[in-house]
Amino acid sequence: MTPISEDIMAEAATWVAHRRETVRSTERDEAFFAWMEADPRHAEAFERLWLTLEDIASLSHLSELVPDEAGGGVAAGRWSWAPRAARWSAVAASLVLAGLASLWFLDRPDMSARTPIAQTRVIALADGSRVTLGADSAIEVDLSAGERRVSLVRGEAFFEVARDVHRPFLVLAGDTRVRVLGTKFDVRRSAERVKVSVLEGVVEVKAPARVFASGQVSTLRASQAIDTPLSVGLLDVAPPLAKVAAIETVPGGWRTGRLTYFDAPLSDIVEDLNRYHAPGLRIADPALGNARIAVSLRPDEIESFVGNLPMLVKAEIRRESDGAIVIDRAKR
Repeated sequence: MTPISEDIMAEAATWVAHRRETVRSTERDEAFFAWMEADPRHAEAFERLWLTLEDIASLSHLSELVPDEAGGGVAAGRWSWAPRAARWSAVAASLVLAGLASLWFLDRPDMSARTPIAQTRVIALADGSRVTLGADSAIEVDLSAGERRVSLVRGEAFFEVARDVHRPFLVLAGDTRVRVLGTKFDVRRSAERVKVSVLEGVVEVKAPARVFASGQVSTLRASQAIDTPLSVGLLDVAPPLAKVAAIETVPGGWRTGRLTYFDAPLSDIVEDLNRYHAPGLRIADPALGNARIAVSLRPDEIESFVGNLPMLVKAEIRRESDGAIVIDRAKR
């Protein structure tokens, strides 16, 4: 873990406060991005603090550390995002500097980790690599002398791999295999598909194939992505060759609390949102899931997204008795 000064942590705490505010200005956003690009430690400090606070939000015995907007306490198990930057700066900086970052750092050669709905976690592996585990996701890790292997059991994970020419780093998602030496990339596993997108460096992706057939191997570089089947059954028809394409979402962009899509299928967006929302969203007409849209939202803006969706696609919204949201094709 890179040493970061208290001054940088304090600056990061201030920016976390601003990024959590409902109303933000263009000038403030530009200043934030300039600060992030000025020093690699800035981005790391911001990410540490942001994700630490996400973990703290789930700890009911720490909830009284931050007063709500009215100045009082908050209900057990809930986190009140106070709007005042000064209040956030003081509380956030004191929490990080007190060592609460250890809540999300683990250091074991083999382990498993999982997250519940609407929570993320950063995991530091024994080899120096780091995995940011998305909401409602799970991994299994096995670091041996000759190979580093992580299985994505479900959900999504962003990988920052420490370079080691003697031990390749493998990510397995169903029958799809990703091989790297040192890079930053995202792997998303859904019910039937695996999507790999690269932020930095180069990765090699081997797509699944039928028995006795060699799988397709593709090389991805920064800003490229590939979508492959999760698996191929014994009697399945050989899948079409997967195509390397430009990214549709920012790889790992969800780590800062926003889900951003450039030109993504509605089905992918809904599947992501279901890792933050229960009892969840459902697309009634499968053809509607192919509609491609561009959108950027926070996980707590799902209601707003659903309310505005009929302006983006020909859809109507209804709610089930259990609270589930159904997206159906508009009748007229």
